[in-house]
Amino acid sequence: MPKIEYIQEEDLKEGTKRIDLTLDDLDSSNYLSLGIGEYQEITIKRITKIVGYDKKFCLSGTDYKLEIETTDGQLLSVNSWALWNELKAALKKAGKIEGCKVKIMHPSEGVYKVVVIE
Repeated sequence: MPKIEYIQEEDLKEGTKRIDLTLDDLDSSNYLSLGIGEYQEITIKRITKIVGYDKKFCLSGTDYKLEIETTDGQLLSVNSWALWNELKAALKKAGKIEGCKVKIMHPSEGVYKVVVIE
């Protein structure tokens, strides 16, 4: 059985907050998931670079992760270079970030495909 690793208070970065969830929070997740074999169609509001984040959740070799905020208020964390490279290429092709509608597919482990819809 794998060992569960808990985050200790002293490991939290300055300014980090812990917020306890309520039962209502369980029905209102703002985070999108993208499992193998799944896809998401989203319209991008903005992409945010979060610096100084826990390295376990960052793009490998960096101290940051990227979050895509959709126009309907959902978030998709980007912590894979494969996804980020596909997304960058699609957005450059579209010539915009804000308002770009994309289909993000995750056909197999470590493989992503991003297609601009509009």
